[in-house]
Amino acid sequence: KKLIWPKDTNALQDYRAFNRRYKDNPLAATMRRSMATALNERFNSIVGPLLKEETSYSSREECNYAAAELDSCLFLLGEQHYMYSNLKARKLFMEAMSLTWALNENEYNNSWKKTVLRSINLLEQSATLESNAAYTFSALGIHYSFLYEYDKANQAFQKYIDLRPNDYTAKFSLGLIYAKLKQYDKAESIFEMMLKEHPEDINTKLQLSDVYSNNNKPGKMLVLIDEMTAVDSSKMMGYFSKGVYYSKLIRPDSAVYYYTLAKTYFNGYCFICDNNIGHMYFVSNQIDSAKKYFKLILARDSTFPFANFNLGTIEQKEGNSPEAIRLFYQAYLHSTASLDGYITNFQLYLGKTYCPGKEEALREFSRKTHIVNMQYVSFLSILYSYVRVPGLIKNSENINFIFDQLFNYKQHDALTWYHHACYNALKQDKKTAMASLEKSLKLGFGSYFQLTCDNDLDLIRNTPEFKALVLKYFPGNR
Repeated sequence: KKLIWPKDTNALQDYRAFNRRYKDNPLAATMRRSMATALNERFNSIVGPLLKEETSYSSREECNYAAAELDSCLFLLGEQHYMYSNLKARKLFMEAMSLTWALNENEYNNSWKKTVLRSINLLEQSATLESNAAYTFSALGIHYSFLYEYDKANQAFQKYIDLRPNDYTAKFSLGLIYAKLKQYDKAESIFEMMLKEHPEDINTKLQLSDVYSNNNKPGKMLVLIDEMTAVDSSKMMGYFSKGVYYSKLIRPDSAVYYYTLAKTYFNGYCFICDNNIGHMYFVSNQIDSAKKYFKLILARDSTFPFANFNLGTIEQKEGNSPEAIRLFYQAYLHSTASLDGYITNFQLYLGKTYCPGKEEALREFSRKTHIVNMQYVSFLSILYSYVRVPGLIKNSENINFIFDQLFNYKQHDALTWYHHACYNALKQDKKTAMASLEKSLKLGFGSYFQLTCDNDLDLIRNTPEFKALVLKYFPGNR
């Protein structure tokens, strides 16, 4: 249909010519209604499947055409038309989708940030004009997640579920958001409800077992894992999950046993199984065995992010900074925007050393599981590899670039300011180090052990200002 293209010959142009010539002809009103209906058809074909909870196969180019057609429809009907606000909302939605339709975590990276922000702005305007369009809130939830704005994503997905209470994907997404926000009770409630509705769904079981683990409910987690290992179709994931359970307990022998068992039920080569086996050898100080597994993985797939990161950490510990940086960059490059890593024994990372005489506190710290975005922790590791090379800590241009990247990950802002304090303490800038540390604590940085034992903060640790901050934010610790 040549509705508005090409410019020199199209239906809208014909209607306008007719209306100019025969303004009072009753056919003009009929033609206007027919034209308005036709100008909505592309939008309806794109959004229709979404309203039926089906996949819509469209493109950014098609969304751009739909936005232009809706814009023509608005001009055709005028601001007094009763559907004007709704049509404008739909035009704004299509304009947003012309920028980011079908954008997913495999395509998204920080270079998309400005485009996603533009899309969000259009979606927010659309939602204001048409507050019952579920597809708009779904898109907002996804877009906020790209920018790690999990509180806003939570609100958008909640609104979507209010409008579409039976939508599986929206509930699953909301559960993931609650888990990201560490609101584990809420995440648990959603996944438990979903599991009742879909008792065989392996993805829900895996997410729920992960939430149980993070919510300090190992008993419930093990019951769920045992249910998975009892069924042939989910044995592999059940045994793998049990390996993760023992990894978090720092029980390498048991963890390796279950990862190896999981491999026997995997169809093909289990990259993540061997990666986690290698990690267990690493934290057990069996470095040669750890290297063997990570190199075995990279020989099969040089892009596997976890193996690149783990081997980079070993190279960092061994003082090979150029190779460590290369591997960390590969880990960053091949991690999706939402990929998380679960790190235990964090004292082994970032080339850090800690004060002596605090063995019990160090042991407790080593057992904590740190959930970090893989792109983020890869850049953070690059930072520490770089600044520990003699003379490079003075190259503020390169280091500021790295911090610019780190501050893109809003969920880790408190951590970034902490490491900004460490960096400034290392370069003997006491004033900036204290200011950054205070920002970190205000944002919720809560590791008393790191604060008081990380040797990178030695420059400021004995200052009155530092002691005042510790007293303010950790009044019960002396």
